[in-house]
Amino acid sequence: MNQLELEEGNYLNALGQRINNAKHGEKGKLLKEASGFFNCSVHKVYNRLNELGLVKSRKTRSDKNTSKISKEECLKISGMLRASRRDSDKKLLPVSVAIDVLRANGDLRCDISDAHLGRMLKKHNVHPDQLNRPTPHTRQRSRHPNAVWEFDVSVCVLFYMKGSTGMNIMPKDEFYKNKPENIERIKKERVLRYLVTDHFSGTFYVEYFVTSGENSETLFHFLMNAFNKHHKEDPFYGVPFILKLDKGTANISHMIMNLLGLLGIEVITHEAGNPRAKGQVEKTHDIIECNFEGRLRFVKIDNVVQLNQHAHQWMRSFNSKKIHTRHKKPRYGLWQIIKKEELRFAPDREVCKRILQVKKPVMRPVNGDLSISFSIPGMGSLDYCVKDFELLNVGDKVTVWENPYTTPNVTIEFNNSEGEKKVYEVEPIERDAAGFDVNLPYIGEDFKSKPDTPADKQRKQLNLETYGVLTEKEVKDVRKKGAVAFDEKINPFADTKKDKPLQYMERKGHHMTVDAPHIETTVRLSWTTVGKRIVKQYGLKGAVMKSIGDGFKQRFPDGIPQDELPSYIQEVMSDRKASTKAG
Repeated sequence: MNQLELEEGNYLNALGQRINNAKHGEKGKLLKEASGFFNCSVHKVYNRLNELGLVKSRKTRSDKNTSKISKEECLKISGMLRASRRDSDKKLLPVSVAIDVLRANGDLRCDISDAHLGRMLKKHNVHPDQLNRPTPHTRQRSRHPNAVWEFDVSVCVLFYMKGSTGMNIMPKDEFYKNKPENIERIKKERVLRYLVTDHFSGTFYVEYFVTSGENSETLFHFLMNAFNKHHKEDPFYGVPFILKLDKGTANISHMIMNLLGLLGIEVITHEAGNPRAKGQVEKTHDIIECNFEGRLRFVKIDNVVQLNQHAHQWMRSFNSKKIHTRHKKPRYGLWQIIKKEELRFAPDREVCKRILQVKKPVMRPVNGDLSISFSIPGMGSLDYCVKDFELLNVGDKVTVWENPYTTPNVTIEFNNSEGEKKVYEVEPIERDAAGFDVNLPYIGEDFKSKPDTPADKQRKQLNLETYGVLTEKEVKDVRKKGAVAFDEKINPFADTKKDKPLQYMERKGHHMTVDAPHIETTVRLSWTTVGKRIVKQYGLKGAVMKSIGDGFKQRFPDGIPQDELPSYIQEVMSDRKASTKAG
């Protein structure tokens, strides 16, 4: 050790002792003096002392691993930051602004830096970067070829139709998304790529259409082409058991859903914006864009027919030769292992067109003769008998729809009392030349009553329990005779009896003083009534009665009080006898 190193060591030893003995606030001054002596930073001097073990280690802070911001406050800030983001996940609200807003609202009680807040958000696993990580997904497999197809539509970004000049490339700087007026200009001339893939083998069928947007008619033509044999060198076709697609308007229209349902295809839909739900077809779109549409810049395309010719030629080559990364075989090669029961041939195209014309299922009421009416295009309104279905009552409603395979038969559906769904196929009622049901009995020869409906059976049971009879006529008869329901076994006033009578407090009141006109309550009898009584009692007639009547009217112009009538009649008859004796 040379003299310089010895002096440096002695200085550091002395410095370490002074620092260890220094009071609060003096250590910084000592380190600053030493940094001037060695011509280096304070940090470097302290590290040298620490390496030589000349300074005591700092005490662990009592508030280590604690923070003045709580977890609840972190959750509040994280929620605010997340809510301010756009659907595209673009950040909008700065962290500092969120801190100021929450502090002003009283939801944040402390001052905190953006950096420290970020560390605390990560500690509690609520940092926006942590919350925006993708959720785990579950992979699924399919049982065999044609078990599951995935369907999707995409815009061919390279080409659009331009009048008589044929197919044209869409330059990015002219048709990119921030120039909607240019997209609108060629909206009706865009080329759409329709695609289905077989989930099991990865085999795909692609076709291009020139249309303004997705619609049911274009989808129908594409599905018919995909279901049926396309080319002798293309083995991929048939009706799948399951079809996965998004909830586009054309995809879930009644016509398409009805077609798929009658073809025995289970439809699985998913929300838009969830590409992983049908990731295979999304990946195949990417393959087509790169491997096929990338070639289109080197060839002139005049129309969509020519475009599809090139597309199908490339498609058959790709499906035949390219090795699939999952099963390590060509796509057509693996699809070829399909079994007889797994390959379902589609019905004739005309039959499928007829299916598209089928109306939506409708509700129809059960008529009084236990029939329903349903209209079929080209056949008019037909009647169908449902009397054999014991679960139906008059007035019940059933769901009815046409089955193109069995027209004019229809399918009806209803739920029984246990909520179980019942489905039946029903033939139309056969009519004679006069329009009568051929199964109806002739008048005067035979009579067939309709079978009891559930309501009839229940009504009879209630009648039996209530009055001991079955029919409504018998119920009316016993009610006329004064029969008591349930044979007086039910006390209709039982609910009004109380164990203890209720006690009420006597309330104080006052008498009202009313100035009302006098109302005479005495009944007065007119001469018409009095005269009838005299005639009936004494048989007087003619002039005698006229004379008595004139006197009555003069004496009692408002009628005679009822309680005075007996004395009046006695008076009249006494006067009558007196006048007779005098004469």
